[in-house]
Amino acid sequence: MASNAMAQSFNKAYTGLRPELVSEVAGANLAILDLGCATGANGRYLLDKGLASNVYGAEYDEAMAAEASKYYHYVAVGDLDLPATLNGLGDQQYDFIIAGDILEHLNNPWLLLQTLKGLLKPDGKVIISLPNMQHIDVFIHLFLKHTWPINNRGLFDKTHRRNFTIKDMHALTAQAELKIVKVKNMFRYRDDPKSKFPWYGPLLKRLLKRYYTFQYVLVCTHA
Repeated sequence: MASNAMAQSFNKAYTGLRPELVSEVAGANLAILDLGCATGANGRYLLDKGLASNVYGAEYDEAMAAEASKYYHYVAVGDLDLPATLNGLGDQQYDFIIAGDILEHLNNPWLLLQTLKGLLKPDGKVIISLPNMQHIDVFIHLFLKHTWPINNRGLFDKTHRRNFTIKDMHALTAQAELKIVKVKNMFRYRDDPKSKFPWYGPLLKRLLKRYYTFQYVLVCTHA
């Protein structure tokens, strides 16, 4: 009962399966590194589907890491801004490295990406997701409401340390000598996950694509 209660207390914004990320993993019996793995939903899915034979993870929250450790081969616990956190993950190279909404929480995401490049197999891929700070809701709050909200999730998550537009994301990956081979736009009308596009939503997505992209998913290879 206590374990269930603990699971219920986790921030749901961080613990769910990320279909937009795991759908980019292709193959069988792969070695996967899942950064910011939370309670291990992504790894469990990849193992259950036979896509992965070994999933390794890294997680800052000790309680979440303990949950993920029930399924993952190994979970490193610590701050990904500290290179030592990855010490136990460098014994092998990975077919896929997943960094789902983790880089914006770091002081030095550039250094982490450079480190990850060294853990990636020659034909491996890094799957990154990042919130888009060019989204229309940022404009609305800054220029119309004259405020920067402090929230527990979303674009204005209070734990974000870095902000990126798609141009910044290209610069981030290029500095780590990674090549973006696929960009996937994840649309949302407003920061509120319950918000819905009006009937003319398809037009907004087509004409104002960057302003209604809430999040980008980037698939990267060695440059």
